[in-house]
Amino acid sequence: MKKKFVPILGDLEKLTEEERQKYVLDVCEFLSVPPEIGAVNLRLHDSGDGKRHLMICIDRGATDIIRKNMGIDVDSMEPVNGDGYVGWLVKGHDKTGRHEMAIGTVSTLGLKGQQHANCVMAAQTKACRRMTLQFVGGGFSDITEFHEKTTNIASSSTPLSNIAAQPSVFVNNEAGKEVKAEPPEETGGKEVTAAPAASVSETVPTEEQKKEFGRQIKDRYINNNEFIAAGFQQSEKLGSRLDQMKAFVKKMYPGKTTQTLSVEQWESLIMFLDMNKAIKGFPWLVQHIYEQIDPKKETANA
Repeated sequence: MKKKFVPILGDLEKLTEEERQKYVLDVCEFLSVPPEIGAVNLRLHDSGDGKRHLMICIDRGATDIIRKNMGIDVDSMEPVNGDGYVGWLVKGHDKTGRHEMAIGTVSTLGLKGQQHANCVMAAQTKACRRMTLQFVGGGFSDITEFHEKTTNIASSSTPLSNIAAQPSVFVNNEAGKEVKAEPPEETGGKEVTAAPAASVSETVPTEEQKKEFGRQIKDRYINNNEFIAAGFQQSEKLGSRLDQMKAFVKKMYPGKTTQTLSVEQWESLIMFLDMNKAIKGFPWLVQHIYEQIDPKKETANA
């Protein structure tokens, strides 16, 4: 039985280094997120008022684990766009029947084409993560809610005063670490019919994350009876349903496979499938996949 967890609200800077590390481990235990994957961190959050507050940050990968543990499903996604921003209202429920909703928005000022499309993806991801965290309570913030000038100090021995002065940017391609990529090319305003690729940064998934992403795709789509009934079936020309999904991934992310997708690309794939399943339904999604992997639109044969 888990020990009682009492969240610490507000700035954590008053804690000693030992107390901070213990609190991170307590949060990991409370969320049932393995601490070794580094998905729960302490970060300095720029609130915009001139002061930066030390807070718990739920990083990439953790919300997927939380959704699995709590049986959280996305029920619907609705666009909530406005002047200079795009957003999504996401509604979901957990295995107890509890319902939550959250909005995720991203600024699009001065952006167009692929950069604008990436904002749509980022807003979807942000909304889904925020909705997930509402089920666990504790006042935790997702990484998408932190400003750009935010420093990860979970494993740092540098004094806070030095870190807060000017965060450094590191380039690292180890599993679970952010790596910088070139900005995406613009599409010239053309409609984006597939999920956009990851933009400014990519995160290399751990083997555990790869397995979890793959499991979600198989359970929700490849082996889903409703998806199969809608026409996603084995084809003599296109191969098994798994082969067809892999082909779709290659169309969405040229030069990538399911073994080389970043965390952001996995998330955008799942968000794209979930969004269109909720809004347009399985038949539309099946048709779209075949339009991408079979330009002649040959009907898959059982």
